[in-house]
Amino acid sequence: MKIPSKVIWPGMVFLLIGANICIVGVTVIAANTEKSFAFTEPDYYASAVKWDETARAIEASRNSGWTVDTHVTSAHTRMCVKDENNAPVTNARVMVDYFSLLDPSDRSQFESNTDHNGQFTIGGPFQNGAHEFRIRINTPELNFVRSIRASNGE
Repeated sequence: MKIPSKVIWPGMVFLLIGANICIVGVTVIAANTEKSFAFTEPDYYASAVKWDETARAIEASRNSGWTVDTHVTSAHTRMCVKDENNAPVTNARVMVDYFSLLDPSDRSQFESNTDHNGQFTIGGPFQNGAHEFRIRINTPELNFVRSIRASNGE
């Protein structure tokens, strides 16, 4: 028994529409349940308004020659700040916003001063994977700004 073409072609259209509805349904469910998809930058409007100021600070930080060495473990993150002469930056005020790239909506903040070796330690725990650290270091000479992505590699 042959199926007439006047039934096959409308059936194909409904089949394609049905497949499209299924794909959209899966996408909507994934977007609402997966944490990394549901991320929006907090305070985005305020960040956009002061973008010129932030861009100048980033450029000044790049030109300063300062570096931040980062070591991430599951227990803590240790960072060391050095100036253009590779000397430790001591007693500088440090503010860090950090989060895992697996769950960017779960953010934490840290404030401290660098020690006599230019180091500071952020207590964990840190889940395995990559993390982003947005660092602001204030000294009388410079307001240093840097974003660093680092992984604990465990």
